[in-house]
Amino acid sequence: MKDNLKNQQARAVLKRRIISFPNDGELRVESIIREFEDYAMIDCKQYDKVVLQFITASVYPLKTSELCQLVSFFANKFHKAEYTWETGIDEKLGEKLLVQLLCSCFSHL
Repeated sequence: MKDNLKNQQARAVLKRRIISFPNDGELRVESIIREFEDYAMIDCKQYDKVVLQFITASVYPLKTSELCQLVSFFANKFHKAEYTWETGIDEKLGEKLLVQLLCSCFSHL
């Protein structure tokens, strides 16, 4: 399987950075979901590989409940894709949450 993947090239690659800018009373996860739905402009069904990075400052870490919400949300959006996720630290974010998406298509377009 890995050998097949090495010989393939992605037919489409998309990168998006979504940072939380919560409205009054909005949680940072709700802000990420709103930003994705309103502004990301991604045709989720065309991608078959997705990498998700959830990045926070160490003083405002990603909570388990936030991680579960985000993984569930993106899994539903990219329901036909194989996806992986990881977390990271960037102290410059303060209370904000950054989600970086890397989407690719190997099988169709």
